Amino acid sequence: MKYWRHMWVSPSLEDGKAALYRKLRFGRPVKSVWLIALSEDGTHLVDIYPSKNLQQRYYRRSKQIVIGLASAKEEAEEMSGSILYEVYRRTGGFDLMGLLQSGKDG
Repeated sequence: MKYWRHMWVSPSLEDGKAALYRKLRFGRPVKSVWLIALSEDGTHLVDIYPSKNLQQRYYRRSKQIVIGLASAKEEAEEMSGSILYEVYRRTGGFDLMGLLQSGKDG
C-alpha cells in the first residue's frame, strides 16, 4: 500500500502519527488502527481495513493508496463519510482522485 502525504488522521491518533506512519510503512503490527484506502476494484470509492491486514503479502504489495487513519472502525466509517462529503462539496461530484491530485487543501 502507498500512503498519501496529506492523509486524514483522526484526532485520537494525531499525537503519535509520525511513529504510527513509520510502523505502518514497515509493515509492523499496530493495534486499533483502521485504514481508509481508495478502492482497488472501482466498485466503490473507499475501502476500510484493519491495520493487521498489512501483515498479509497481498496488502503490502497492493497499489492502493491509504488516505486516512482512524482508531476504530466506527470512526473510520464516519471519517469516510466526511471525506466523501468534502469531495462532493469541492468537486460537485465524487472525483476523489481529482481532489487528491490537487492536494487536500487545494
